[in-house]
Amino acid sequence: MIKNLTKQTVITQHTEFFATSWSRFRGLMFRKVKPSVGYLFLFPKPTYAAIHMLFVPDPIDVLWLDRDGRVIDIAIHVKPWSLHTAPKGYATFMIELMAGSVVLSLTQVGDQIEF
Repeated sequence: MIKNLTKQTVITQHTEFFATSWSRFRGLMFRKVKPSVGYLFLFPKPTYAAIHMLFVPDPIDVLWLDRDGRVIDIAIHVKPWSLHTAPKGYATFMIELMAGSVVLSLTQVGDQIEF
């Protein structure tokens, strides 16, 4: 479960983890985004975690978090096949969600996220 502690809202009920280099590289390519799943990318150290949407069939929302789980940047409704979406800073965690999830959960930059 991924929860916004600041707003006391549940963002997703289930979480899939991407912790290896290969799983982070592949991400959601060739996969349908599931409505109740958050895709959590774990980086070994803070990184400039830009994404591409090549071979990702559905639009997504993205949260970039620091090591304490605070949202440092948000991308809403990133379109399939877009080439480059980047955060404003370095992130330790990144969460990809079904498009619309960020608005529904009222999540904003600075919010504390728990997973």
